[in-house]
Amino acid sequence: MGIGIRLFFFDDNSVKRFSVAKFQRLWNGNVNEKIPQYAGKMIKYAMVIVETENRRPIKIIHWECSYIRIDSKGRFDHNWIEEMRKNAMDCMDPKLLELPDLPEFKEKNTAPNIINAAHVFARKKLHNKYRWIPTDTEFSKIIQLIFGKQTP
Repeated sequence: MGIGIRLFFFDDNSVKRFSVAKFQRLWNGNVNEKIPQYAGKMIKYAMVIVETENRRPIKIIHWECSYIRIDSKGRFDHNWIEEMRKNAMDCMDPKLLELPDLPEFKEKNTAPNIINAAHVFARKKLHNKYRWIPTDTEFSKIIQLIFGKQTP
């Protein structure tokens, strides 16, 4: 048993498998890597983690559908990625980031009965701006490309 990643790009009404290695190079800002056919577009993509047996997918473990903005040169827009990273960090519960119990680290002007819910709203913003939910048809196309069979 193993684990594999399958990546799919959605453009207009088509879905195409996309190289994970190329995606990583684009994500990491490799200037030699380009996808000119998507230049200037906002692309929907699905990243699917699969369990494999003999390198063949047998089960979907996790999937995530996001958007990525492509710049005019056919590279991932790194301003978009940085903004997404910042928004993802804003989603962290402040209780997870509690600092030592020292006066200089205490929140100022916070009443004890007020709950800091900024991370909840940040999570909603992150999902609304950077995530999408596939339709039944889109999900069926993903299943077919992963497993090579039609869904009912």
